Amino acid sequence: MDLNEPVHLYHKGVSGVRADGGLVDGFAGFRSSIREGDLILPRVAVGEPVRNECEHHLDCLQRGVPCRSGAAEGVAVVRVLEAVERSLRHGSTEIAIP
Repeated sequence: MDLNEPVHLYHKGVSGVRADGGLVDGFAGFRSSIREGDLILPRVAVGEPVRNECEHHLDCLQRGVPCRSGAAEGVAVVRVLEAVERSLRHGSTEIAIP
């Protein structure tokens, strides 16, 4: 991971329609329908994401202000992390997230 530029956003797409207005027909037509766009490098705060989130919640509790994310988002993150851990213990098998 590049710590200086951790996130790259590529503005690309596929139109499904050729430049002459006809439908894409085959691989060559598909390749010509790909739209290339800009690359955006958004500024991202450096640090460990889970630690940053925990520090944010503690700061909000101390100041008595609402957090960016609430309990539902926290529960969702914990479910994902638990599924990742179970998957790793079982040979990287796919684990359903409730």
